[in-house]
Amino acid sequence: MNSPSAVSHIAPKLRRGAPLLPRCFWFIEPAPGCDPGETAPFIETSPRAYKSSTGRWQIKRQGRVEKEYLFETVLSRRVLPFALLEKDLLFLPVVAMENGAMLLERAALVARGTLYAAAFVKETEQIFGRRDRQKTLYETIDSDRALSIQDPHRNVVLVFRPGLNSAAALLVQSAGADGWAANGFIADHETYYCYPETEEEGDYLCGVLNALRAEKTTDLADAKAPGVQNRLTGLVLNPDSIPAYNRANVEHTRLAALAHECRIVGEKLVQSYRGKPKNVRQALTQAHKKQLSVMTQIVKSAILPS
Repeated sequence: MNSPSAVSHIAPKLRRGAPLLPRCFWFIEPAPGCDPGETAPFIETSPRAYKSSTGRWQIKRQGRVEKEYLFETVLSRRVLPFALLEKDLLFLPVVAMENGAMLLERAALVARGTLYAAAFVKETEQIFGRRDRQKTLYETIDSDRALSIQDPHRNVVLVFRPGLNSAAALLVQSAGADGWAANGFIADHETYYCYPETEEEGDYLCGVLNALRAEKTTDLADAKAPGVQNRLTGLVLNPDSIPAYNRANVEHTRLAALAHECRIVGEKLVQSYRGKPKNVRQALTQAHKKQLSVMTQIVKSAILPS
């Protein structure tokens, strides 16, 4: 990773995450009473994944898998401005490689000596094959290499709806979801993501994207005149037009510092309002109001002037 003083000469581009489908295969949670320290914990299909699935893919799975194949993700509706409401735990037959991830088929899992995961994947393949004969399980979750090009160990900026009413938050690698030591982060297809070179650059990108969201929301709420809704369309709908972060640019560093303040406040609020999503959304809006007002002015005048 570059030093904090480094300048990114190419702004990171947003990509869409991997189609982690069917969800009942991959979204899991440890069985009740399972010890986070177990080498091969007993897992089962996440109740949320089961409830949100329908028809032939509403399936309940359970079994043991080696904990090295546990990852985490965040669904789009849990990406808030500067904060992530909640993470989900995944089982994926993946190992992190340099600048990417390798998807392991059953034979490779056996060769690595991870027999629980191999048995779990074998059953998954059998269930999938009986229901979908058009493509393989691996082609489904790694369509267009959306999974294998991801780097699970890097900090990541997650974006919900890039463009109109987007929300962006920086995820800094941590111990894992609910005490379970995940082996990195995999972005789901509901979200867009990019890898900043530094935390500072990640805060800067979130500052720009969330400031645009605040400006757009204000336009839609306060103005009815024809054409007002499109005043920032060229900027809002093209996040890749954001200039590369330059630490020598005082407005860039100021924006990053303000976004960092919002991130720290947001993380604390999410913890204090855990289990009350409506309340935390309102609290975040109020907590960020002052900083977002300043960030919006910086973005309009110095980052993406019209």
